[in-house]
Amino acid sequence: MSIKVQPPFPSELELLIPPEIKDDEFYHLIIELSKREHVTTVLEIGSSAGGGSTEAFVMGLRDNPNKPELYCLEISAPRFVKLRQRYTDETFVKCYNVSSVPTSVFPSDDDVVDFYRDNSTALNRYSIETVLGWLRQDVEYIKKAGVSEEGIELIKKENNIEVFDMVLIDGSEFTGTAELNRVYGAGLILLDDVNSYKNFNNFIRLGNDPQYEMIHCNTKLRNGYAIFKRIDVPAEDESNSCNNAGNIEALIQLARTYKAQGRETEALKILENSLSVYPESQAIINEIDKCEGCLAGQNLVARPEMKADLPVHFFTIVLNGEPFIRYHIEIFKQLKFKWHWHVIEGVAALKNDTAWCVANGGRITDELHAEGLSKDKTTQYLDQLFSVYPDQVTVYRKSEGRFWHGKLEMVNAPLPAIKEECLLWQIDADELWTVSQINRARELFMKFPDRTAAYYWCWFFVGMDIVISTRNCYAQNPKQEWLRTWRYRPGCRWMAHEPPVLVEPVGENRWRDLGRVKPFSHQETERAGLIFQHFAYVTREQLIFKEIYYGYSGATEKWEELQENTEFPILLKDYFPWVRDETQVNRASALSVHPLAWYQRGGKYSETVIIDGVFFQLYRTGIARVWQSLFECWAKTPFAQRLLVLDRARTVPRVPGLRYREIAPYNYNNTDADRFMLEQICCEENAAVFVSTYYTTPLATPSVFLGHDMIPELGGWDLNKPMWREKHHGIRHADRYVVVSKNTAKDLRHFFPGIHSDKITVSHNGVAFSRPAGCEVEAFKQRYGIKKPYWLVIGAKISYKNSILFFEAFSLLREQRQNFSIVCTGRQGEVESIFAEYAGDADVFMLYLSDEELAAAYAGAIALVYPSLYEGFGMPIVEAMACGCPVITSPNGSIPEVGGDAVLYVDSGDVEAMRQALEDIQARQLKEQLVEKGLKRSTLFSWEKMAEDVKTVLLLVADTEVGWKFQCV
Repeated sequence: MSIKVQPPFPSELELLIPPEIKDDEFYHLIIELSKREHVTTVLEIGSSAGGGSTEAFVMGLRDNPNKPELYCLEISAPRFVKLRQRYTDETFVKCYNVSSVPTSVFPSDDDVVDFYRDNSTALNRYSIETVLGWLRQDVEYIKKAGVSEEGIELIKKENNIEVFDMVLIDGSEFTGTAELNRVYGAGLILLDDVNSYKNFNNFIRLGNDPQYEMIHCNTKLRNGYAIFKRIDVPAEDESNSCNNAGNIEALIQLARTYKAQGRETEALKILENSLSVYPESQAIINEIDKCEGCLAGQNLVARPEMKADLPVHFFTIVLNGEPFIRYHIEIFKQLKFKWHWHVIEGVAALKNDTAWCVANGGRITDELHAEGLSKDKTTQYLDQLFSVYPDQVTVYRKSEGRFWHGKLEMVNAPLPAIKEECLLWQIDADELWTVSQINRARELFMKFPDRTAAYYWCWFFVGMDIVISTRNCYAQNPKQEWLRTWRYRPGCRWMAHEPPVLVEPVGENRWRDLGRVKPFSHQETERAGLIFQHFAYVTREQLIFKEIYYGYSGATEKWEELQENTEFPILLKDYFPWVRDETQVNRASALSVHPLAWYQRGGKYSETVIIDGVFFQLYRTGIARVWQSLFECWAKTPFAQRLLVLDRARTVPRVPGLRYREIAPYNYNNTDADRFMLEQICCEENAAVFVSTYYTTPLATPSVFLGHDMIPELGGWDLNKPMWREKHHGIRHADRYVVVSKNTAKDLRHFFPGIHSDKITVSHNGVAFSRPAGCEVEAFKQRYGIKKPYWLVIGAKISYKNSILFFEAFSLLREQRQNFSIVCTGRQGEVESIFAEYAGDADVFMLYLSDEELAAAYAGAIALVYPSLYEGFGMPIVEAMACGCPVITSPNGSIPEVGGDAVLYVDSGDVEAMRQALEDIQARQLKEQLVEKGLKRSTLFSWEKMAEDVKTVLLLVADTEVGWKFQCV
């Protein structure tokens, strides 16, 4: 296998990086060893700029009576320059800008891929493509550097050194093995990053070598370090046995450390390699035979007391389980025994076990669910999962809109369907196990048929790299946590869920709690490496849910503060007020815990962007103008090649350069069928992202929501009407959001607090209007018989547009009214009676105008009067400014954001102030000032810019592989 990866340029090796070995345990050991050990030649491979381990060596060697020399090896040119400058006055420090070993001995792609696949180390936090990119980068850098590729041998030759007294191997990630070969026999060998490719195999090799004794080791500090000291090996004497015993104990302890971290494969390798070096060691034999750690599956299966078959029934209760719900099937499908996954989805009422939440302020709001089911695409995922694995996955739900009667009803739901003796295994959506852990736990139950249940420890994550580091405390209470597996027989039932109590009948009306009969203890499962990972508090969405459902007031804000902390360990109660004990948290990386899930971004591909043109079927108002303008902008760019516009019953205007697909018209009475149809189209067209012109959604394809306003929500409209119900469904379905003003963004987050501000892009509408010539204005007035100076009003009806304010103020002009006309745009017909009464003797024109006519109407008006109570953007305001029309409006909603200082503001309820504004704006000086400012401000609004903004968001969802990744091992 060979994966070719183009490395990034300029190389990361050109960058200066902060030291890793600095003021920590390893740093101070280097100082101490450099000071007291009998050494004269010291080699440091990977000196960087000299601020870390180099500094420690220099500090110690200064006081060493043997006056040793330090040979610093660094391949990076910029780092080497800093290194040499730093120690130019230290005559015993010799700096070499060379490669430690030639590129010919670097590992191959296949070597790295095999290691990555077979070992769970720090490298697995990154994609294999990224790791191979680093390898290629290192090789290319050395080839281009033009320096010696045999740096270690060069230093030996120039300084007449046969064997170094002390060596630190901390260079390239990929050269540790070759470097050890060239320094083997050194008196002291220091290895950094033993939990990575760099020194993983060196660590095992030295640990199994009777010529070396491990004198210091800490696999939990960063990526781990170890220090080995060469010893003389007498042929057959007691000292050899003594040294062997020390090595054996160290190796066994190392294996146990790996097992505690869930790294069973590496632990088994260490034990097996150790046995080949020390074949007579009964301690190693016992370690394997007793299964205290990495028990080989074949050893257990061969035992006669084990049952030949023991199926496992997993169960999960879930509401909004993304992203972790997607991890489990990748594990289950690797299992070689019979299994079934029961998933119970929906809202659990705050009853029975969970009733305690009510006293905390816990509640169930519409933001937590969609008609009783998940709102984050978990529902759609489970539907897809069931269609693929109908014989191994069962999904249990209440009818639409109904809640479960507490979690107790949920966990009991699958039991009637389980008609065989099996292991019943609770796996919450955010609890992650490995294949080997599940296999080993099952084997333990098979080996010991009298065991009834199993308790486990877990790594409890409260951030992406933050875990609880103490036990017998919050989330690590051994009396109730974590009981996760039971030996189930038909007839068992759940008596409680928090904590879980599964009972079986032992006579008439008599039951026994299987968790208390004879369970595996925490210590027993830990010895077998059965520590799972619980990602309970790692996404903002999880915190929002817990804050509402469990009543953890302020949870989200305090959690975000915790994520920003840089000093560890710390007390969790300082951030989670519901924690009252001394629970500590630390960096997972500091504890050598390698997460099975992590957040990653990167990778691009080309797929279709689908736009549902449904709005053109329904209306021809301002939103249609927005989308028509976007279509026209995109049609002129290469982006058009990726677009597919869905045309509902041939209602979408054709723009040359765009592709169209005709589909059935939209029907609000059949929205479920429409979603299914849209998802089918997305699959057929290989869609990467979906965006609707008006609230439609597919089932699962990622979507972008373009929002114009939150008028129905703010206005108290009936949100149960299909149009607004579908709007809210579209908002919940979306991956990202584009809104036309900052104010609309604020309103969106107010009504949907679960939406993070990072997912919202503000992009103002554009304007295509411009100031028409005077002859066009005159032609417009003649066409409609407008002979007097006129006021322009948008939407002369009783509504949030608040046109009534203008008419009330206009009525106060009394006899002057006959000198004016009023042009009302938006519809034709007769003026409403109350407006006609206020207008008095003025002529009122109710007109439905084309864009060309509307531009002329703006340009010829005394002013646009637009005292709206709320606007998501305020398109008429920017159109009027672009046409040289003064504007009188009210400072509501997004209007100040659009109008700035180029309009005249009047409070939306102040009739007298409006009357005064009608008089003031007729003054020539004020009118000219407003026209000049308006023309200038209108240039800030561009359809081209909005088109680019929306395109960027669409491609961000379509082209960037951003999200949670899993190591399904």
